[in-house]
Amino acid sequence: MVKLQASLIMSLHCGSKMNANQIKVIKENRIAPILVGDDDLEISGYVSKKGIDFSTQKIRKLETVIKNKIKLRKFFYTAPNHLRCR
Repeated sequence: MVKLQASLIMSLHCGSKMNANQIKVIKENRIAPILVGDDDLEISGYVSKKGIDFSTQKIRKLETVIKNKIKLRKFFYTAPNHLRCR
């Protein structure tokens, strides 16, 4: 979901397409210089970035919790009968 958001934002604001792996490699802020001089766009871009960063963090935490639950379930389904919870 996050990968799609970042890709869509880049294509809307810059008129180019980039896949998620290309976006992850970029470390410098290429958007800020474009927004300088237009306070409304600059604030909007900043708020959007903070929102995306917050969502990314929460999604990653949720993915970790889900993966751990799946691992536990796999253990209980594949564990020998004497180790299974009843």
